[in-house]
Amino acid sequence: MTEHNKDDFRILFVYPNVMLQNMMPINLSLLSACLKEAGFNNIKLFDTTLYRTQEKSGDEIRADFLQFRKWDMSEVGIKIKDTDVYEDFKKTVNNYKPHLIAVTMTEVTYEIALNLLETIKDLKIPTLAGGAFPTFSPEDTLAIDCIDMVCMGEGEKAIVELCEKMSQGKEVSDIPNIWVKSKSGIIKNPMRELVDLDELPFLDFTIYEEQRFYRPNRGKLFKTLPIEISRGCPYNCTFCCASSYRKMYDNNYLRFKDTSLVFDELKHQKEKYGLEFVYFTSESFLSMPKKKLIDFMEKYKEIDLPFFFQTRPESITYDRLKILDGFDFRLSIGIESGNEKIRQEVLNRKVSNEKIKKATSILNDLDIKYGTNNMIGLPGETREDIFDTIKLNRECETKDLNIFIFTPFRGTKLHEVCVEEGYIQKDHITQEHSMMSSLEMPQISSEELYGILRTFPLYVKMPEEKWPLIERAEKFDEEGNKVYEELSEIYREQYM
Repeated sequence: MTEHNKDDFRILFVYPNVMLQNMMPINLSLLSACLKEAGFNNIKLFDTTLYRTQEKSGDEIRADFLQFRKWDMSEVGIKIKDTDVYEDFKKTVNNYKPHLIAVTMTEVTYEIALNLLETIKDLKIPTLAGGAFPTFSPEDTLAIDCIDMVCMGEGEKAIVELCEKMSQGKEVSDIPNIWVKSKSGIIKNPMRELVDLDELPFLDFTIYEEQRFYRPNRGKLFKTLPIEISRGCPYNCTFCCASSYRKMYDNNYLRFKDTSLVFDELKHQKEKYGLEFVYFTSESFLSMPKKKLIDFMEKYKEIDLPFFFQTRPESITYDRLKILDGFDFRLSIGIESGNEKIRQEVLNRKVSNEKIKKATSILNDLDIKYGTNNMIGLPGETREDIFDTIKLNRECETKDLNIFIFTPFRGTKLHEVCVEEGYIQKDHITQEHSMMSSLEMPQISSEELYGILRTFPLYVKMPEEKWPLIERAEKFDEEGNKVYEELSEIYREQYM
């Protein structure tokens, strides 16, 4: 292997993102920061977010389906690139000549990631794949001829060690967290210890285009950045891979970042990038210890920016929300299913309908901006079960609605269930997130689920006497589309 000075060692990150999903990823931003801290400053990013890789983005479809207000990208100069993503990638690689290509991928972006790498595989550039899909399907990932290495779990220390050794011309087959393809098979290195969140540098957003900073909220675009305050989750929801990450690290994956360090970063990012809106990444923001929450919000007065977080219904109390009094924020809580049996037995979420109704009652009483997260098309779920979710949202007088069609991601318990029940094949890879169901179930079709997806808000907000008309709008024929457009116009005027 040839030795290189750190400044001459070129690293190309590849972000094969879903079109227009305009939130910067924490993982690449952190990996770039860690590498620069270690002296590797020659870093470039190829990002597919602003390429036309599908007819409509998921967010555009969700806006069409009344889940949030439409927005105008041109207000802040966001334009879809009119060039070919694969040709541009080849040009980038040929011009930049990276010594390492590092690609992050989820199950949803797996296909575009592979298609990109296929265009340059003849160049034989060492390629590392990381992210959720390679972590939970490392052997399948390494079976692909254009991928040489897989990073399992956390990559902050692993990628720095890899680049150190590559730049020094040393062997790279013994790095913890990294599996390496060799002539004799796969070298499966052990996991290293968890990173200390308090030792990590500030996220590096300089690798992104200016247009990537903007994210829609209530029909307007704000310069939005994610801020990590914790990592991991104590719960065991079967549709989420959080519990699988915990098992990888002997149940020690949940960690909280020191509050003072969070605010050092917030101040830095606000000043450096002109931050307008903060997205806190935490599985359940209001579940943090009360003293920590009080300290957190006291410090946040200095930041004074609107923010968003997710939390659990169980964490919603008058006492805790009083701590947030006077701040401009939005939150979302998970209902997931309005059928208690499905929620508790299929999803392993041990919260009752009454507890959810109590939480939304508090939010409504305090006039807090919030939305509920709902899934349809769950394993074994019927149309009647879905209407339990619709009815619970009606009873809760939910303000905003997020509705997703269930996706059986690898690394989750429900992926195993779907394979066992024959709803998907064992080697199934999800290609389209939250739009069409990938499950083949006898009791409900993918087409019916898609129709319910677009009419779900209408069922929740409109009077029940409208339901027969709404049911007609589930059909994607000429009459169904006409009825849907008429009802949508009323909905936008009266309920959004």
